[in-house]
Amino acid sequence: MDRERLQREKQSYDSGSIKRKKLLSVLRFCYFYQDASMRQKVKEQLENNGPSKCLELGSRTWYGWMHLNNYFPDSLHCINLSDRELMGGVKLNAELPYEIDFSIMDAHNLEFESNSFDLVFGRGILHHLELKSALHEVKRVLKNDGIIIFHEPLDINPLYKLYRLLTPKQRTKDEKAFGLKELQAVKSHFSVEIYYYNIVSIPLGCLAYIIFKNHKNFISRFAAKIDSLLCKTPFLQLLSSKCLIVSKSSNTNM
Repeated sequence: MDRERLQREKQSYDSGSIKRKKLLSVLRFCYFYQDASMRQKVKEQLENNGPSKCLELGSRTWYGWMHLNNYFPDSLHCINLSDRELMGGVKLNAELPYEIDFSIMDAHNLEFESNSFDLVFGRGILHHLELKSALHEVKRVLKNDGIIIFHEPLDINPLYKLYRLLTPKQRTKDEKAFGLKELQAVKSHFSVEIYYYNIVSIPLGCLAYIIFKNHKNFISRFAAKIDSLLCKTPFLQLLSSKCLIVSKSSNTNM
């Protein structure tokens, strides 16, 4: 990634200029039940692989995916380009009885030896990066039998494309949600399974936000049940807003 883009990303998060507070309140109504389903899928992957040496590209996803799932790896390293974001993870960890190693680091140039980690993971991070370079580094530091778990936004549904176009202040200048090209890039590096989430949960979740004060409501539950069917249908999956990428390291050369 070029230095100017790196600096823009860092500045956006360190300055707090990204306006997402209202959006996050709405998304709790849209994503609550499907996020729980996704977290269960992550839990299954973690339990299947046992305690391990883990790396998060980011600094807070470990809390929902590991801590809330009662999964305790042998070691966990978290990296972030932003001091502000990294400190958010440090503060979460300060109240817990185990230590996590936090470092300011560029995901395009990981300061770890090759074949170091059993698991590399992150939520909403790959779409901020120059993907080819980042995947190269992830593959390099991952053990031959290691796995990756990444949760990423999708930009295939025309309605979501329009929404992003109309709300530029909710994201950084350089981030780019995944399209077919980015999904294919991941598949070219790893043997991968992709799970899709949230089609009708977004419009119905917005309706629930207007009607209810609690994100646990019958409209959101109904939307989640419908999505659990729609997101398993091949020709509808790409209308989803999010995907969970789970893969085993392949031996395919870069």
